[in-house]
Amino acid sequence: MIENAIILAGGFGTRLHPLTLDTPKALLPVGNRPFLETQFYRLRQAGLKRVVLSVCHQAAQMKKALKGLDKFGLKVTLAKEPRPLGTGGAIAFAWPDKTKPCLLNGDVLSDFEIAPMLAAHAKTGAKATLWVIEQRDTSAFGVVEADRLGAIRRFVEKPKAGETPSKWVNAGLYALSSEVLRLVPAGKPVSVEREVFPGLLRQGMPAFAYADPGLPYWNDIGTPRAYLNANLDVLAGRLKLGPLWKGLKGSSVIAPGCKLGKGALIEGSLLFKGCKVGEGAQLRGVILGEACVVGANASLREGAVLGKGSRISEGSRA
Repeated sequence: MIENAIILAGGFGTRLHPLTLDTPKALLPVGNRPFLETQFYRLRQAGLKRVVLSVCHQAAQMKKALKGLDKFGLKVTLAKEPRPLGTGGAIAFAWPDKTKPCLLNGDVLSDFEIAPMLAAHAKTGAKATLWVIEQRDTSAFGVVEADRLGAIRRFVEKPKAGETPSKWVNAGLYALSSEVLRLVPAGKPVSVEREVFPGLLRQGMPAFAYADPGLPYWNDIGTPRAYLNANLDVLAGRLKLGPLWKGLKGSSVIAPGCKLGKGALIEGSLLFKGCKVGEGAQLRGVILGEACVVGANASLREGAVLGKGSRISEGSRA
């Protein structure tokens, strides 16, 4: 059984700017807890024992965050890439012991239960097992074509209309055998999805798709809208992650330490720690980064995203 995992946390999170200018995507709050904690919780529940965090951008902040992850009982190490190496290159760099299989975990928010997938991986004898989910529009994803037993026949990355009939997409979690790990060249950028996986099929190595019949929650939180929705989904109880968000209530996620003026209206929004909202201000469907200030009677349009320390003057419309 696989006991080791790599979490890829080295991206720049450019689609989430300005929020990720000062904070790595992995540490953005989801329900007032760092997003990374949701991944550690799931790995612990699956019985994994060791985690390697592969980082590049904002590595110092990731290193500082390790202290808060001790509570999950996992042995954690940090591997800082000298430059971005892609999903495959990150494996070769962060996991040099290619005699041991591992679980590769991307930056996706989910309540997917990992243990059954690992059991299926061991049972089928697959060299790689990919978690897949069904999507109507597959154009932005890596698509997996598999037979009725789950054996993968082809990978199609971001297909054009009519290129593949499959609606199963790569959900960002892989169980990898030592044989697959040895296919990844070290020291250069490599894509698991575009290079390693097609390569193992060419060599006749069996790869399987694993679809959870329980339809777990899945959100890549890659855009401000998706990220805000994730926080609102936490409020609505749509994620089954045990005690992580016990007692969280309301119509918005508001971090401790925020100050709200009398008559302020805040609906469907997310406020990072240290925000101040003046009297009579109206916020609907917005995100305020850390220590933002919104003046009295100001109004922010739906979809507004303010970076750390932003200030909106009294009576403004933004």
